[in-house]
Amino acid sequence: MGMREFALKFFVLWGWRRLFVAMLAGIVSAIAAPPLNIFPGLIIGLCVLVWLLDGVCSQAASKKQAIWPSLFLGWAFGFGYFALSLHWVGEAFLVEPETFGWMVPFVLVLFPLGLGFFYGLATLFALPFWAPGFARIFALASAFTAAEWIRGTIFTGFPWNALGYSAGVFDGWLQLAAFGGLYGLTFLMVFICSAPAVMAEETGKVRAGGAGAFFGLVVATGIGLAFWIVGTTRLANSPVIFDDSVKLRIVQPNIAQKEKWKPVNRDWIFNRYLSLSDKANAQESSIGAITHLIWPESAVPFLLEESPKELAKIGDLLPENVTLLTGGLRRPDSNVASGSPGKVYNSVLVINDEGKVENRYDKSHLVPFGEYLPLAEILEPLDLRKLVEVPDGFLPGPGPRTVPVPGAPSVSPLICYEAIFPGSVIASGQRPGWMLNVTNDAWFGVSFGPKQHFAQVRMRAVEEGLPLVRAANTGISAIIGPYGRIIKQLPVGVQGVLDGRLPRPVAPTVYSMMRNMFCAILILLGILMSLGLRWRNRHSPN
Repeated sequence: MGMREFALKFFVLWGWRRLFVAMLAGIVSAIAAPPLNIFPGLIIGLCVLVWLLDGVCSQAASKKQAIWPSLFLGWAFGFGYFALSLHWVGEAFLVEPETFGWMVPFVLVLFPLGLGFFYGLATLFALPFWAPGFARIFALASAFTAAEWIRGTIFTGFPWNALGYSAGVFDGWLQLAAFGGLYGLTFLMVFICSAPAVMAEETGKVRAGGAGAFFGLVVATGIGLAFWIVGTTRLANSPVIFDDSVKLRIVQPNIAQKEKWKPVNRDWIFNRYLSLSDKANAQESSIGAITHLIWPESAVPFLLEESPKELAKIGDLLPENVTLLTGGLRRPDSNVASGSPGKVYNSVLVINDEGKVENRYDKSHLVPFGEYLPLAEILEPLDLRKLVEVPDGFLPGPGPRTVPVPGAPSVSPLICYEAIFPGSVIASGQRPGWMLNVTNDAWFGVSFGPKQHFAQVRMRAVEEGLPLVRAANTGISAIIGPYGRIIKQLPVGVQGVLDGRLPRPVAPTVYSMMRNMFCAILILLGILMSLGLRWRNRHSPN
């Protein structure tokens, strides 16, 4: 069976069969995402989507009549994509099954259904530019890039598992994030992976910009190969340079989430941090050999700033000129002074060798349904609550900030969820020497979640040209270079410490200077290419 005959089987589908196949195409596409990284899945899924949308446009009497079918087609594709790639979200609701377990079926259906709507927008955006040949491939690439950009921004944004992350399967392609960021890679992945769909057209009858479909496919493949060569060359010619004056120790305690906040576990959790921090064995030296100690998000289950006994123990632990950077909850100073419980910040604390807090950073991008409940006045009467329960809830901080650190370059702290937002991890005009991501992925066990989270923070390092140090409660803790190299790491579900030197940053990247303006240029370029090829096809003597 030739490709045209194969494509026609999808072309003629309609009704629920078309939507069901679109959902399956989304599921197949999702296997290209981390951690499976089976890249051909995205090629198969997107080509099927192109053929299905061809069928929608062919069967409708006009583009206007194709509006709803194209929207629901992309929506079904998106539902399948997110149903597989984000199924692990349900794990968080099973930490306390007696309270949140009833919500799991709704999360597994409604969450991907809501996110799938953005891919419905993508197929809807592409519809006005849909035409034979490569015109529709450029249109689809621009449409998906725009839809992913919107998904990452609207309602505080949720860019998790954007299609561009599939590029991370090849380190050469990953380097392109330094120029176009996540959304630039999204454009490239959609363009390259959907390009083979044009091979299903009848040779000689449909031509792409004056070139046959086969030649156009060769061009698309050549573009992908050229970018891979450029990225691989960039990586090969860029060795890691370390700051030998900064010696890090990352502590990964591997504490189960269901044990974290039980009052009876308060002391043993704190003592585990102290003992791991001073670990000395065949692989690691004592704490005296380091300059900076790092603990993960909300490391200890109490307000550390208001615990003088524990701060004194930290001071006793830290040798002279050794600094601790740790995640921790804290109350606003005004509440401490008044004795009011109030809301708390999810913070990073910088603690010196005397056990005194020298600096703080407060998380600004809180997790919806985790740290706050959207539309609480509507949802709370329905017995919906946020997963992380503190007496009065969380306060957001003012935004990204570059924090001075004694004995090290200044740092941009990123607490858990904050690291998934491209272009929003560095304070404007305050480029740091490195980024620090503290997180607690214990909510999601050993599922896809922690590995996907790690893949995303790795791309932030390439985008910004900055090293990234990651401390995770249950993994993955790591030291990542400014080109995305994983220098050292501890896997999920392992207790231990990770010692290493801090890599130096590289010059500011194109992406760090242009941010998502490059994305806007790509979207516009794709639309112009689509219109240009469409015009040329209409006026071609063939």
